[in-house]
Amino acid sequence: MESTKTTFRDPITLVKTSFNALINHPIILFPFFVSVFIQLVVLEFLYFSARFPLVVFFGPIIRRLWGEGFLHYPLNIILLPKLFYYAQLFVYIFIGAFLTAVAALIIRAINNERKITFQEAVREAVPYYIHIFTASLIFLGTLKGFYAVYDIIFKRALLIRSKVGIFGFIKAVLVGGAPYYQFFIAILVTALFAFLIPVIVIERKKIFAALIENFKRLQRLFIIVFIAVFLPMLLYIPVLLLRNSVSSSEGITLPEIHVLIVVVGVFVTLFIDAIALTAVTTLYLADSEKT
Repeated sequence: MESTKTTFRDPITLVKTSFNALINHPIILFPFFVSVFIQLVVLEFLYFSARFPLVVFFGPIIRRLWGEGFLHYPLNIILLPKLFYYAQLFVYIFIGAFLTAVAALIIRAINNERKITFQEAVREAVPYYIHIFTASLIFLGTLKGFYAVYDIIFKRALLIRSKVGIFGFIKAVLVGGAPYYQFFIAILVTALFAFLIPVIVIERKKIFAALIENFKRLQRLFIIVFIAVFLPMLLYIPVLLLRNSVSSSEGITLPEIHVLIVVVGVFVTLFIDAIALTAVTTLYLADSEKT
């Protein structure tokens, strides 16, 4: 891997270095591909949730929460992205965050010009699973907290009756821009906890000590971290635009388009997460060398 010292104060060069690292060391991507494989298996499982025998379990739940119609085509396909979103939360908490930690250990080994296998990285990360698990809960809890605050603002904006003037403009901006505000919140919260998992597995610290170290580093490096997370996240904007376009043209597009967008989003997220984690871990290692 290219020397990390030149990337310390330049987030653009940091992201470029991280992208080159992924090309030169594809083993970094392996934990992310494992995560994608698990997500796609879950997606397929949910796809057949309205059919026997899975409908025996999922049928009463879907019927109670959304109604009988969502057990039948095409509404069952339209519901699928929402079901998958909730499933992704569980995948991240129990597996995804752990695989992120495995990837961080692989990045450290490559930075130290040391060979490592996926299995070795997994074994090294296992003792810290409970701290990684807790870190994932803290991250998602904070994310949901920020979303809840925006949801309050969003609902207040819906109460605005004016369609013109300053209040009409405020309503249009807050309501129409909802997906993009959520997108920005995701970037912000990711940046706030960017060092947490690398600190746990690289420094072998427990969750509370890791949180302190995470925010200690962010005091000096937050702008660089934010940009390093923001730049790869731009790759998700086309997916966001496509999803919003399809949502606004219900009845015109095939329901299966919803599933296709979900699958595309999973793969795009793979590369976003890989670039962002490589950038953040590289920055963390460079900062550790300096201090």
